[in-house]
Amino acid sequence: MALACVAGLVTAVPAAAGPAAGPPAPGSSGARADTAVARWITLVTGDSVGVDATGEPVRIVPGKGRDGIPIRIERTKGRTLVLPQDARQLVRSGRVDERLFDVGELNTSQYRGE
Repeated sequence: MALACVAGLVTAVPAAAGPAAGPPAPGSSGARADTAVARWITLVTGDSVGVDATGEPVRIVPGKGRDGIPIRIERTKGRTLVLPQDARQLVRSGRVDERLFDVGELNTSQYRGE
């Protein structure tokens, strides 16, 4: 199970049921497994985030060799960050830009190559 942090509330995120179009699903987890993935976003860590038509994360597929690393969804300051545990301290200290994990920003046309 992965963890999601929503407006200060931490909840467990169940494993996704069934395959979705996009990256392979071994070891995948998702925020809302019953919602269709409209687009896949690959984070710099190699983890893939499936977002629905509104841009909300609905599925997370760990990158190769990253199955045991917890991933949190944090909603703060109008942003939705999908933040793997091993990147949190780097982001919090300012060594890594949090925009690299902001699925709202990464889902814009300039990052999709449109």
